[in-house]
Amino acid sequence: MENTPKYSVHLFAGGGGGLLADVLHGITPVCAVEIEDFQASILHARFPKLPVWDDVTTFRADNPELGEVFADLKAHRDELVICGGFPCQDISAAG
Repeated sequence: MENTPKYSVHLFAGGGGGLLADVLHGITPVCAVEIEDFQASILHARFPKLPVWDDVTTFRADNPELGEVFADLKAHRDELVICGGFPCQDISAAG
């Protein structure tokens, strides 16, 4: 049986293009990490209930503020995919 992800975590999420693709493919984003304020505001507008963390260096299992988030991630680890964006300023129409 193929292990198809049902949930996703997006690191360096940008404006959420990857999250939108997940939704279109039936994958539920459970949280995202984006340090840039403008891109994070887009994520909040597009996904108002999605937790968006602001710093990948503190998005860690040993961070007490993330206890519930990581407990949820561990509960779904067999159905979870972790995605990472890449710097796209040089190819983005938005710059």
